[in-house]
Amino acid sequence: MNYKRFKELVRGKEKRTVDFKLESYVFKIKNLKLKGELAKDICAMANNGNVASYIIFGVSDSGLSFKSVNNEKLTDDNIQTFCKKAISPIPKVKLNRECWKNADSKHGEKIFVIIQVGPHARRAYRLNQDFISYKKSLCFRRNEVWIRRGSTSDLATPE
Repeated sequence: MNYKRFKELVRGKEKRTVDFKLESYVFKIKNLKLKGELAKDICAMANNGNVASYIIFGVSDSGLSFKSVNNEKLTDDNIQTFCKKAISPIPKVKLNRECWKNADSKHGEKIFVIIQVGPHARRAYRLNQDFISYKKSLCFRRNEVWIRRGSTSDLATPE
């Protein structure tokens, strides 16, 4: 992704096709909740249809704060393997790690991780496994279909 496109994505707030995460420890520490949240978010983005959607790590929910992503386990290989196990059918995802030399001061010297999801033909992407931990109030079930509604991910209804 080029820097101009990155700035366009972060200039607006979170929306149906863009989700911000300031930090990510997924794959770095064993945590079912982190994996469940990531599976839910990728599933919801995959259900956006024939548009590319983005999960951008290193950007606060407001889009005003930026932090370098320090997670060497957050790689394209790990995302591909994770999606094969966690989501069905397997969505098209691509992870890029970006650090622009000629960036504005607020983005300069920072590493951002960008997961592009899709575009996909219209079909229902669903979770392929359970992510359940009652101690952590986490319950994402196999075969649940998640969608984006504005800036949030919601469980799809049968209608």
